Amino acid sequence: MKKVFYLVCFLCLMTNIALGADAVLMADGNRLEEIRELYVAPDLGVNIGKADMVQGKAVVIHSGSPAAFWIREDIPLFKDDAVITLKGGRIRLQLNDGSILTLASETKLVLNQSVYDPESQTRSSFINMTFGKARFLVKKIKDITDSNFKIRTPTAVVGIRGSDFIITADISSTEVVTLDHTRLEVVSLTDPNMTKTVLNDYERIVVEHNALPSAIETISAQEAKQMMKAMEINPEKVQAGLDRIPKGIENKETSAPAPEKAKDEIKIGLRELLR
Repeated sequence: MKKVFYLVCFLCLMTNIALGADAVLMADGNRLEEIRELYVAPDLGVNIGKADMVQGKAVVIHSGSPAAFWIREDIPLFKDDAVITLKGGRIRLQLNDGSILTLASETKLVLNQSVYDPESQTRSSFINMTFGKARFLVKKIKDITDSNFKIRTPTAVVGIRGSDFIITADISSTEVVTLDHTRLEVVSLTDPNMTKTVLNDYERIVVEHNALPSAIETISAQEAKQMMKAMEINPEKVQAGLDRIPKGIENKETSAPAPEKAKDEIKIGLRELLR
């Protein structure tokens, strides 16, 4: 009887390990169950941007959905979408305000909010960066009356008006590097006073878990140039193995389960990503 009990416990443990990595990626306890190819879902509201360039493999998980969808160029993005690049994958996103987000390999962003009203010249965006590395080129909007653009990582919040910078984050630390024509405010999530540390052009700061921001370091323009080059997407490798959305079906749902090999590939990739 004891042997049976221990065997059941072992099987339960192995099941949780096998499914746990997928569950971490989902909100509200949903698990990743399947991978589909989807151009536009008709019931997700107004889009907040689109996938501009895709190199390698990346997926999007819509809020409340148990399925992930391969990202193709030009697919629309919606509020609360989680965008994840797999190993070797890169993607460039364009928000409706013209801002550009470039995700390196093995990165996850959640687009919690992105509202831009050109008539009233207001903008409100909030992005949750769970892990990975990304470059944010936040467009400076002339004569804007109200702009609130923030990025939250596991250890910090970065406030922006119009800037160009790179964030590298994981559960234990956040590194922020500013590029040209940039001004940021960085706050540690563990600081009860929410003291803002201001960064300007070509500066670096690190926010460790349960710590205040480090001292500001200056980087050279050459170092910044190398960082920007490292974040570039290779045009020759764009959309490797995947096609753009066929014209004329942007408003139709064309969803189909991916082959079993693709399902296994993405689940293995996501699990390795979260180890």
